[in-house]
Amino acid sequence: MKTFEIYKHPALGIQAVKIGFTWPGFFFGVIWTLICRLWLHSAVIFGAIILLSTLIPDVKLATNTFLNAAISLGLSIIIGMNGNQWRRDNLTKRGFEKVTTIEADNKDAALGVFCGGQQKV
Repeated sequence: MKTFEIYKHPALGIQAVKIGFTWPGFFFGVIWTLICRLWLHSAVIFGAIILLSTLIPDVKLATNTFLNAAISLGLSIIIGMNGNQWRRDNLTKRGFEKVTTIEADNKDAALGVFCGGQQKV
C-alpha cells in the first residue's frame, strides 16, 4: 500500500498526491512537470538542460555521451525524489487544503476511499 495526501479546493475539486518517489516524474521529467502545472520547475529544469548541453565540449564523443547520460540520470533522480513534494507545495499555493492522508494501492483508489467516506449534502 502507498500513502496519499488528499487535497481539496472549493472550485477546482480534489487531488491525491502520493508520498514518496514519483516514477512518472523520473521517466518523463519536464513533460511530467508541465502536466502537473509546475511551471517554474519546468522552466528551471529545461534551462538547466539547455545550459549544461551548451557547456559540455564536443571534444570527444564518448565523453560527451557519458556526461549527457550522467546529467540526464541526475536530473531524473532529482525530479523523482522531489516531484511529489513540488506538487504538494504547488497545490497549497493554488489554494488547495490538505484534508487527510489515506493508504491505498493507487491514486484512483485513494480518491475513491476519500469520496466514499464523504457525506453528500
